[in-house]
Amino acid sequence: TAAQLYERRLKQPEATAWIGFSNVTSGLYGAGALMLIGLALLTTRRREHMGTQVGLLILSGALLGLLLLNGSKGAILATGLGGLLLVGFMLPGSSGGWIRRHGGGIVLAFAVMAICAVLVRGILPVEFMNELSLLFRWQYLVGGAGMFFAEPVLGVGPDGFQDVYPRMRPLLSPESPA
Repeated sequence: TAAQLYERRLKQPEATAWIGFSNVTSGLYGAGALMLIGLALLTTRRREHMGTQVGLLILSGALLGLLLLNGSKGAILATGLGGLLLVGFMLPGSSGGWIRRHGGGIVLAFAVMAICAVLVRGILPVEFMNELSLLFRWQYLVGGAGMFFAEPVLGVGPDGFQDVYPRMRPLLSPESPA
């Protein structure tokens, strides 16, 4: 029921508790931290900006702390990848040039790998490693595809979603729209 879903959200360990946007906020924390680090690195050529650099790095550290507090595996991984690319862009010479030339392909490859991870997780047994995040994304993908094929031209619309998704989702899916 809706009350049980709400209670389950309240008991989640993420910093966002009942809102249920820990992945979204974690992604914003990671992106913000990388942006602040990038800005701090851009100001390294001028000594008079030392206070600004320290402030940017402190704010970045706070955002990284919030990212770790939320514990979103995907956001932590994406922030790590972004950090590696940021460091790569800052490298002088041929190493930095290689990253600048191929950085877009690297990001695209990681996006494809994330989609593949969802697809592979959908094939594995439900009990696999007690991992539910990718499993739920697989179930959303199956339900969404079912809705698309049921109404490929006009779709089911926001109003029809409540009625159609429970019929299209996999039977083992514990989630339903509230």
